[in-house]
Amino acid sequence: MASGGDREVAFGRRAARPATTETLLPKGRSETAKFGRRAMKDTGLSSVRPPVPYSNRLSGFAGGLLKRDAEGYQSDEDDTPSVFRRSTNARAPRLGMAQAPVSERIGSALSTELRRLVFRDAPGYPSGWRQGFCFGDCGVPYCLVQARGGPCGVLAAVMAFMLKLMREEFPAGDGELGIGSPSDRVLSSRGAMADILCGIAEASTGVVHLVHDLRSIERPQRASVSTLTGKAEVITALEASTLYEQYTRDTGLISFVYSSLLTRGLDSVREDTDDPERVTMLGDHGYCTQELVNLLLVGEAASNTFDGHRDLDGLTLRGIQATSCPIGLLSLYEHFKCLEVGDKLKHPTAGIWLVCAESHYSLLYAVGPDVDGDVVELRYFDQLMADEGEYRITLRRPSRGTVEPPRGMIEQCLRTRWQHHDILWNGLLRALVTTNAQSGAEELSRLYSLAGAAIEATAAEGDVPAARQLVARMESEGDVTTNRNSFNDSRRSDKFPRLPVPLSVYSALARGLASQGRGADCARLWDHVTKWRLLKPDSDLFEASLHCGATAKDPDLATRLLSEAEAHGVHLSHLARSHALGAVAHSRKHSRTAWELYSSMVASREPIACITFDRALTACSTNRWHNAVLSIVRSAEQSACQLSETAIAQAIRAFRGARPASEEVAVSAAAAELRLRNAWGVIREDHRMTLRQMNAFVEVYCSLGYWQEAVSLVLSARERWPWMGDGAKTEESGCDGGGFANVHTFKPILAAVQGESFEEYFAVWDAMVLDCSVTPTPELIKEALQHALVGLKSAKRVVQLLELAYSRGIAISQDQLDQLRREASHVPAVQQLVRICTHLKG
Repeated sequence: MASGGDREVAFGRRAARPATTETLLPKGRSETAKFGRRAMKDTGLSSVRPPVPYSNRLSGFAGGLLKRDAEGYQSDEDDTPSVFRRSTNARAPRLGMAQAPVSERIGSALSTELRRLVFRDAPGYPSGWRQGFCFGDCGVPYCLVQARGGPCGVLAAVMAFMLKLMREEFPAGDGELGIGSPSDRVLSSRGAMADILCGIAEASTGVVHLVHDLRSIERPQRASVSTLTGKAEVITALEASTLYEQYTRDTGLISFVYSSLLTRGLDSVREDTDDPERVTMLGDHGYCTQELVNLLLVGEAASNTFDGHRDLDGLTLRGIQATSCPIGLLSLYEHFKCLEVGDKLKHPTAGIWLVCAESHYSLLYAVGPDVDGDVVELRYFDQLMADEGEYRITLRRPSRGTVEPPRGMIEQCLRTRWQHHDILWNGLLRALVTTNAQSGAEELSRLYSLAGAAIEATAAEGDVPAARQLVARMESEGDVTTNRNSFNDSRRSDKFPRLPVPLSVYSALARGLASQGRGADCARLWDHVTKWRLLKPDSDLFEASLHCGATAKDPDLATRLLSEAEAHGVHLSHLARSHALGAVAHSRKHSRTAWELYSSMVASREPIACITFDRALTACSTNRWHNAVLSIVRSAEQSACQLSETAIAQAIRAFRGARPASEEVAVSAAAAELRLRNAWGVIREDHRMTLRQMNAFVEVYCSLGYWQEAVSLVLSARERWPWMGDGAKTEESGCDGGGFANVHTFKPILAAVQGESFEEYFAVWDAMVLDCSVTPTPELIKEALQHALVGLKSAKRVVQLLELAYSRGIAISQDQLDQLRREASHVPAVQQLVRICTHLKG
């Protein structure tokens, strides 16, 4: 953590030297001026001739023309502060150049314009805006309290910039957020407000106008405004105890909004929007409009969230002009195709987003820099539910199939940014076990939906005991009170309502167990639901439980569930039958069940999922149904399904010959050649062969008695399929063989030459070790040593194997050592190695 002095400098408390625009503006905002409504083009900020900052069209601030207040009253008196009556030929001071701040009262005319722009023609002032910037005590360091609905957009924007500063100053490692002291939080809040105001100033005149002494929302004309020219001055002004205290009172939020509008310039704000005559910063019910949120995020009050401007039949629709945005935005309205959020807001430089769900803004940020990887960690915080703290969300890109549909508004917002990730909520357990027991039916339905998501996510993360504990608490009797006053009591019960737990919760737990492959736990859960809870299982529970059987490769569980589905008269979905096929595909005992399942799915004429073809080919490999392979492969092509690499390898293995020591009839030469042709027919001419698939071909060749052709196939792989070398460092091949072969390649070949001559066996051995640079396993070394000891035909070979075993630290059996002493007593090198091996064994 940075020292106190360093933090003060980082937040702008001590700017000892004149700072440039680049050093004072927050990261990602210094380029905003190039794309502002008043672009500086080829001149510097100091050379700009700014317009009057608040009203370009009304020259009454300079000449005392008539002005109207909200009641239509006309006045000839020009009470506009002198700072706003500067000549239009005067140059704006460059942001960051220290000057003595000028402070004057706002005046009635300017206050009327402010009220119109913020509240429009509202008869009163929304009660939700009568609050300031106050910290919450929920354990979230950037939390700002929101008392009522309305100001969430402003609070979320300030919290986002606070979070940005805190992540830079107080990182805890792995992208998590460290918690600073209370003084650090104050520094962060001042720095966040200064960042926002300086970003707005940089996009306009380069001057910050800070409103203070606003004692009443109804009478802003009595407030004062100070003219500041840099982030350091803004923070120094906010450091004044009296001024910062004002921003924590009930006029703090409005003071900050007024400061933002005056810094941009009222006419500039209007010109930023699509409808300058009717623009307002607060919409219905006192909610923040998109213009106000965009002003705080990017320095311009644009009405839209797409990138750049667009022309619609002569009407210019104004969007985001900044080259990049430190804080982004995700919106539920984009999910419903009501608006478009551009790439600039979807890909913020700080990895922080405001989440607009209907009329409420909350906060989301990514843990770590990789926000587009296969696994993305997020944290979500809603200031209206501050007591719940941050929610942990994990986004996972599924390896197969489609993603789960979004559940709820927040997931719908997330899906607009991450379309190809599943969404797992990991931080709901604490919230769910403290849910109000007096919730209505609609709230209970939502509760159980969230509970199911939490249980599934917890089990998927491997914490099965915690998931079980939550289910047990839901099943236990709840502490339901009969006191009528409890309906208005904000305190929460520590137990769930006393209502039957729906099957959807158990289905969610089963899905979580499926992701862990815990078949035994899933079988116990099934007994718990059907025998102890006496619930009738539905199709969703069958599907989740069969999925668990597929991932656990538990054919007994799958056949049991299939029998119970028939007994209960439950029609299984296509996906449920596919899961059952996946569970029995690895078992020869259940081959008939596997074929019946696949045949029923084909006969139904319904679309077949791609994973079903993969599982059917696995069953073909297990049971050697070579006659069905080509038809399954062609069906997959007709369904536009791309078979996985493993599925193709399984299809090839289905053409293997008779199993060793089995009663199967040996394959004739003609049938073997036909099988080989059909095996090569599984892949196309332009197919990119992989090492796993070549190993499958080697198995087929060896099982049919063509081990010499298998060796030739392996030795020619480098020339035939040069791209296989790209996988030299994959988990499958390791570093052996350069990606063109591994120890699994030669195991079936060495097994096939067991009955061959000494010379043929070690010719294959040399091809493995010398030609393909494959390191043999200890088992293969011991096996080769046993072949070398037969008749002791080559003492040199024995020495090589013993040296290899010694270098690998492989222990030689006592029987082999005794045999070497007897039969190789005349070979000094062998006896020396025997003594070494005996010493190591002792």
